[in-house]
Amino acid sequence: MAALTGPQREVLTAALSDAIEHRTPGGDCTDCEAHAAGLCEDHAGDLDLTDAYLALGRELAIEACG
Repeated sequence: MAALTGPQREVLTAALSDAIEHRTPGGDCTDCEAHAAGLCEDHAGDLDLTDAYLALGRELAIEACG
């Protein structure tokens, strides 16, 4: 696998940061409030995705905001 160029790394960093920001729950929803764990299935899935994005960033030595 070829190494990322500087510009490619910048684009991937921005994409991962945007994805993390988009998937991070911004507040409680009524389903979260009703769930015993305090987090509905949709928002729990979103947090699982943010964990995967952060793991990919670490694997590629990219520091995404999250």
